[in-house]
Amino acid sequence: MHITKYKTAVLILATVLLALSAVACDTSVKPPQATTPSQGTPPQQDSKDFIISGTTLVSYNGTDAKVLIPRGITQIGDRAFHCRKSVTAVELPDTIEHIGEQVFTKSGIKEIIIPASVRTIGEWAFQSCPELERITFSPESKMTTFGSSAFVGCESLASVTLPPSLEEIPSQAFMDCTSLETIAVPDSVHTIGTEAFRSTGLKSLTLPANIQKIESRAFYLSKALASATVSQTAPDESWKNLDDDERGMDSYVFEGCDKLQSFEVPSRCRHLKGWTFMGMNGLKTLTFHRDIRRYGEFLAPGDRDLHVIIQNEEPSAIEVMGYSFPNPKPGKLKIFVPAKSVEAYKGNAAWNPYADYIEAAQ
Repeated sequence: MHITKYKTAVLILATVLLALSAVACDTSVKPPQATTPSQGTPPQQDSKDFIISGTTLVSYNGTDAKVLIPRGITQIGDRAFHCRKSVTAVELPDTIEHIGEQVFTKSGIKEIIIPASVRTIGEWAFQSCPELERITFSPESKMTTFGSSAFVGCESLASVTLPPSLEEIPSQAFMDCTSLETIAVPDSVHTIGTEAFRSTGLKSLTLPANIQKIESRAFYLSKALASATVSQTAPDESWKNLDDDERGMDSYVFEGCDKLQSFEVPSRCRHLKGWTFMGMNGLKTLTFHRDIRRYGEFLAPGDRDLHVIIQNEEPSAIEVMGYSFPNPKPGKLKIFVPAKSVEAYKGNAAWNPYADYIEAAQ
């Protein structure tokens, strides 16, 4: 009985210490006994600087600016380099398969090259690295996604080379990366997550050819964004297709992007779920492709200069929610539809409230 109580007390104490270490850059809590790597070449640093369990690097406790992780290590454990501000460079061997959560959070690294062997990257892995300027994934990488908020708050990040196999950019992936002015998103990407590029320095954007889902506030407050187009790459049969009801754009995708004057909905997005284009004070032209199935409520304001171009010839094929273009005003809202479909739109119950704003496309 006494042994059980003792084990319980030790477990509680360990949990409390872990919670306290997450609050700030506290390097006083050390993992247990260090071991040397079970295989591969030894590190350039003194082996006592590495805490290693099996093939997992638990933590690095040295002070060197450049760290060469021993070959044979397959995992970097959570928070291994957390708050190691003296570390400016880390070389990853091609045996690394997993980078844990908060591994490099608030460290001093300036550049990272991620080898093709890495399969997963945990949440917040590079969170708030103020000096991080460049991230390069190997062109042979097979990674399809990485942890949410992986690079959030890296204010100096200006260059990112993503894996060619990428399928999803997760939520808050590059949020608050204010120096990130451009990024090449692989055409295989089908989803851009919530606030993935919130408050970045993006000036122009080419959305991937396979984009099917853009979640809420994906580009919120990226105030320099002036151009957003879709790649003209021909679709690849190997690309993943989402279920039809998943395909679409959510709310406030470009809110605060006041320099963005025109936008054409990507052809693989089928549902506009409501409030999608609200908060875009500079928006002048919206183009909706012929395969959109649902127009949600409050898509874009109708009381300012806005041209809406609808390519679908059959109005009954579109589910239109109430107030898609709220507060329409003459001379402000214009809805252009195929010439042969003008009367069909005006006579359709869902579109009738906008009858006075509908005219033939040129």
